[in-house]
Amino acid sequence: MKKVISLIVAAAMTLALAPSLQASAASVPSLTVDMTEKTGPMRHGSAGFLYGLGSHGTPNANTLTPLKPAAAVQKAPDGLQHPTGDVLDVAETFIEAGGEQVQIYLQDIFALWSYEYTDIDDYLERIKEMVPKIVALRDSRPDFAGKFVYVPYNEPDGIWFGGINDSADVQAKFNDYWQKAYTLIKELDPDALIGGASYSVYQPRAMESWIRFCAENGCEPDYITWHELQTDKLSSFKSHLDHYRGIESSVGMDEREIVINEYAPQDHCSVPGKLVNWIALFEENKVSGCLPYWHNAGNLDDIAADNNEPNGAWWLYKWYGDMSGETLGLATSTARDALYGLASIDDNKKSANVIFGGVDGSADIVLENIAETEAFNGASAVNVKIEATYWTAYHGVAAEPAVIRTGVCAVENGTVTVRLDDMEASAAYNLTVTPASDDDKPGELYRGPWRGKWEAEDATLVGAAYKNNEPWTYAYSGGYRVSKIDGTGDGVDFAVSVPVSGFYRADMVYGNGLGLNTENPAQNNPVAVTQSRKIDGGAEEILTLENTLRWQMAGMYTDYIELEAGEHTFSYRGTGGQGASLDCLSLTYVGGEIPAFDSVYEAELADFNTLLDNAKTTVKTESEIPAHSGSGYVTGLDEAGVESGGGVRFTVVVPDNGLYDLTLRSAGGGATARVYLDNTALTLDNLAASVELPPSEGGSSTEAARL
Repeated sequence: MKKVISLIVAAAMTLALAPSLQASAASVPSLTVDMTEKTGPMRHGSAGFLYGLGSHGTPNANTLTPLKPAAAVQKAPDGLQHPTGDVLDVAETFIEAGGEQVQIYLQDIFALWSYEYTDIDDYLERIKEMVPKIVALRDSRPDFAGKFVYVPYNEPDGIWFGGINDSADVQAKFNDYWQKAYTLIKELDPDALIGGASYSVYQPRAMESWIRFCAENGCEPDYITWHELQTDKLSSFKSHLDHYRGIESSVGMDEREIVINEYAPQDHCSVPGKLVNWIALFEENKVSGCLPYWHNAGNLDDIAADNNEPNGAWWLYKWYGDMSGETLGLATSTARDALYGLASIDDNKKSANVIFGGVDGSADIVLENIAETEAFNGASAVNVKIEATYWTAYHGVAAEPAVIRTGVCAVENGTVTVRLDDMEASAAYNLTVTPASDDDKPGELYRGPWRGKWEAEDATLVGAAYKNNEPWTYAYSGGYRVSKIDGTGDGVDFAVSVPVSGFYRADMVYGNGLGLNTENPAQNNPVAVTQSRKIDGGAEEILTLENTLRWQMAGMYTDYIELEAGEHTFSYRGTGGQGASLDCLSLTYVGGEIPAFDSVYEAELADFNTLLDNAKTTVKTESEIPAHSGSGYVTGLDEAGVESGGGVRFTVVVPDNGLYDLTLRSAGGGATARVYLDNTALTLDNLAASVELPPSEGGSSTEAARL
């Protein structure tokens, strides 16, 4: 089982890649970054979750901490709305991982959706029961202070207060009920933080009526919340934000922090190429946001394959968490819901990043005025690395992103243009830019391992197998998925071609909902199914496909196959009884043998910690000592230790439980490396090893620990 671990050390390491050819010039979509247009410090507000946590440690702090989570929205104490996600169970895990606030949907005390309603007095009595439990939780640990936000009403425009945007009477009723709940909460908890109104969509007239009422009656919320759940909100959100800020200014209310406590439609969840645009939307506007609870509770809203295993979308949020410094101005040549992303530059780390996605085929990433920046001042060339994180469905584990391009690019007229081809609209990409040394010469970019992908709906369908795209509320690759692969005569034949002989990782996205019965828990018994596979008509293999809860909520089956260069046929068939749906197949070349786990992590690209009371990192990137790997090494680790909130953090996903050799390569040596394992954002003393790094010309390499 793959596991996320958090490792904090000082180290500089090496990375080797295979050569390729640069894409030929063509007219393609472009994303243009002005490297000198700084738009504010990184906020990391987009990493939030509605019912993303199911129970204590699910998911655990290792899965959360690298994402730098902002807000969680969870169930009221002992609430009946959902079986999991109670704030009393999950708050500790989220706050340990660095979470800034836990919002509590108080109406989730009710059992039914839409919330059953007797009268306001009944609801106020329930509030009287809930608030003391939250106060007790908050007071149980000093670092919980200021972390809890009461949300009295959830989607009031659709529940209890329908027609609120067009009816003055309904607006007045809501304002009155708001004041009643607000006043009671403050009486029970004078230190309470309160958020609202949490409309299901932005309601301009209702918002203005409510804010004016709050300003006139002393019941102003501490946080402003509403939902942006449709694709078109990628374009309209900025107008909503501007409208709200105008109301706020007109009534003389101090600017409030905004938390969009539910964002993105159902079929964007789990899809890196879709979610990257939502991340960019809220980060560039410096507000916070929470992914929505459309499907499963406890899986970070479809970005965690399991409790401590990432899927492809998790790595996108990990990249976002790693971005530091300041955000940069950015423009796209496409619609906002197509090619888009987020850019940042960190002069201290001497690096820049662009995360992007949303288109098939080719795109140009244009970095204007890069030579005018402090990090790349006067540069004639820069190092670039591009990683891809692919859609691995909801339950498909992604061990790490794929490095698909690396090399040195020339700076021409102050600008760098990076062409990327073979893009997938469902994938997201991370461009990392670091300084080039005098010995680094611009040339063709090198390409990572070959990858091919085939859609099931484009393959040959056999027997009862048919393509469908319903319901749209679950993501799928391409335009369709293929269902009814049940009997031995039902299935799909893929015609594939591979460029060289060797081993390939085969990733098959499938869905298995056998045994799911949420309407009758006594009969709810999700089980695995089997499917047969033949390659080129050879021996039949039986694949055991774990349950994915619903056939639309896909997972991924991965194994390694040795293939000769050329054409092949992959035939999948049912084995009798209900089978699994099939979405797509991808093959990735891994070499002449199945690879053992062996990964390298550059210290200058790690997360420079600023925890506890540290407003700035003492760590910085330098490159003066020769023979370092990557673009440099880090110094300053001795100025603020890990246990006082300093150091650098590496996030590693390992394939199995067991012992792992850890090797540190030090530029210069002559120091003691203190290695901490599985620290959170608050617990910083999990020391795993202390290792002496002896002085050595050109660096030193020392086995530090077995982890």
